Amino acid sequence: MRFDGKLLLALLPFLALCAYSLTFNGHVMDEYTYILMARSYAANDFFNAPDQSRFPAFPFALSLVYRVWDGGLLAGRLLGILFGLAALVLVYSMGKKFFGEEAGFWATALLGASPVFAFFSDKVLSEPMFIALLVACAWLVVKAGEDRKWLIAIGASVSLLVLTRFFGLYLAPIALLYWWRRGQLQILASTEFAIGILAFLAVSAPWLAFSTAITGNPIGLLREFFSSNVIFEQGGFALADRIPSYLLLAPFIAGAAIALILLYPKRVFAEVSSGPGFIALASAVVIAASLEVHGFLQFRLLRYLVPAAPFVALIAGAGAVALAKKGKPLIGKAVSWRWLPIALLAANFIAALMVMHIFGGLDKYSGYHEVGVFAAANCQSHYSNIERVLQVYSGKAQVPIGQADCAVESKFNPNVVGANFSAGRELIYSNKGMSVWRLKHA
Repeated sequence: MRFDGKLLLALLPFLALCAYSLTFNGHVMDEYTYILMARSYAANDFFNAPDQSRFPAFPFALSLVYRVWDGGLLAGRLLGILFGLAALVLVYSMGKKFFGEEAGFWATALLGASPVFAFFSDKVLSEPMFIALLVACAWLVVKAGEDRKWLIAIGASVSLLVLTRFFGLYLAPIALLYWWRRGQLQILASTEFAIGILAFLAVSAPWLAFSTAITGNPIGLLREFFSSNVIFEQGGFALADRIPSYLLLAPFIAGAAIALILLYPKRVFAEVSSGPGFIALASAVVIAASLEVHGFLQFRLLRYLVPAAPFVALIAGAGAVALAKKGKPLIGKAVSWRWLPIALLAANFIAALMVMHIFGGLDKYSGYHEVGVFAAANCQSHYSNIERVLQVYSGKAQVPIGQADCAVESKFNPNVVGANFSAGRELIYSNKGMSVWRLKHA
């Protein structure tokens, strides 16, 4: 494979943003949970991993890294960046094939610099892996329409996708919509499609066996997950939840790239509504619509919409090509159309820097890191209402409060059992809503 200088140039904004983001240490509780799961998997202690009903593909992938190097949060963040790079390379390849090299370049550059994509790409969360797999699966859907042998690869890949996040189920309507639009639904009756189903089951088999060992039922863990995470919210009938927030936000999920779509909307949608590029439009619409349904079953989070960003960026890439074909100056006679994508890229980059600076330094999440490092260095044992944070940094499970050298309290997290953190102890650390109380010694 020959060196592609344009691809490297398109990746530079993303790499620069990731380098900046790595200077911050604000991490949500889910990140600490994934680290503990991965460490258990790396130690082959599968049955004692926390949150066993979580989908296992990402912590398993991280555990493979930990078997070589247990770099804690840093190892997980670097793995996320690698998944982000994989997604960007796939977007570049798709844009180049569907709409031309110019489209691939701008889709990749704008996506890599977009605030939400860049922000989540270095987090120890399942999103980076899920996005990379989703884009790969969408690419395979296109390839399967051209050659049915790719249906087998889709089966195996979709299994990994769903085992990363259950939202991967929306690939089914994406594929059906694409194949219907392209007049290719007959592939559903093919031998390769049947083999693809077997491939899906084969890749899923270890998790189904694990679920059987834990719950006595192959789908027992799946039921546990849905019972705790997919709950019909009465708030779904509230006015705020009647607003189609996901559908309204989807066009903006790749940041300033929306301007390239809005400038020549008829030309852009004519380009993406026919030919293989329709996969971008189908994916963005189905993801947003599926999340609207989910929004009535559970609370709404912006991070759920991030997987739509690569597809919106691809549509924006088609917009860059439409702008180039227009051939007229953007403003008067002096300002070329070529300056607009550059300006949009700069806007995305600056916005991403601001997002990373603001959210990377939030007291709650940076406080987790700082108190964890302090307690690991100064406490022989601990009890805390942020147990998983302390376990990640110290490598030790917590003990009952009466036996703990230190009691570590976060004001941001509930004190479920009503523990008295300060009784018989002296305050040795207090910062960003975190306190460490150590036993008084005679």
